[in-house]
Formats: sequence, C-alpha cells, structure tokens
Amino acid sequence: TAAGYRSRLDHRILPHLGDLRLRKVTPSVLAAWIEGHEGAPASRAKSWRVVSQVLDHGRRLGWLSRNPAAELKAPSVPAPVVHAPDPGEVQRALATLEQASPEAFLFILLLAATGARRGEVAGLRWRDVDGPVVTIARSVVRGTDGLHVRPYPKGRRPRSVTVDAAT
Repeated sequence: TAAGYRSRLDHRILPHLGDLRLRKVTPSVLAAWIEGHEGAPASRAKSWRVVSQVLDHGRRLGWLSRNPAAELKAPSVPAPVVHAPDPGEVQRALATLEQASPEAFLFILLLAATGARRGEVAGLRWRDVDGPVVTIARSVVRGTDGLHVRPYPKGRRPRSVTVDAAT
C-alpha cells in the first residue's frame, strides 16, 4: 500500500502539483490537473482521493483555511461490467487445475470457500483448521524487500469461517 501511494505521488501527482505553493492550489488548478490526468477512471479517482486527503490534512494542520478539493466533485468511476463464467465452465476449469496442480487447486478452492484474500489464504496454517471451521488469523504481504507474514488479517482481527465438508 505504501509503495502504491509513493508511486502515485511520484508519477501522477507531484510532477503536476508538487512545485505549487499550497495557496496556489485552487479548485480551478485541481480541475485542470484531473482533467489532464492520464489513465483509467479508477486511477484518476485514486489520485484525486490522495490529493484531497493531503489537502484536508493541510487544512487540519492550519496550513490551509479550506480544502480546495472539497469544492469540486470527485471523478466518477463507472461500475465494472462483470462477465462471470457459467458453472459448467468453472467446474471444468477446477477439474483441470486439480489434475495439473493440486496445490493451486486447493488455494483457489479455499479462496472461493472462505471469501478470504490471497494473502490471507497464503497465511493459513494447519492449526487454523478445526474441522469445518477455518480461522483467518494472519496474512502474507509483499513489501519492498519481499514477502512478510503479518500477524493479523486485513481487518486486523482474526475471523472464523465454516466451510462445507467437501472443502
């Protein structure tokens, strides 16, 4: 997450707004910047949120009397169109995967059965399984220096999920 924010700042925000004094960052400057922002609508919206949060922090610290981003409407992101495969396609893909790579099959099965994130499934240990109850207690995350095990999942609190007998 920190690396993502750093990259967004370095490539999308600071080259365009970084040399401006805070009092020069006006709603019209922000509108022109976001209009010229390259990338997908979701990328524009993420950059907007970062700039808005930074400016709001400056307001809370007393560096600004108001957040100029608050005077504008945030960029919209169209709802994605999801093309879900039919159940037969899913069953065939899972059967093929089970034959080709039982470990990958189990990983995908646990993702689907628990609703956990990739890093949370990667962080599972046998001690987290008690019959049909799977406890999501940690997460594997990628840092700038490699993979690390966080002693907590995304919500910072362990959660238990009951899976069916077939899983």
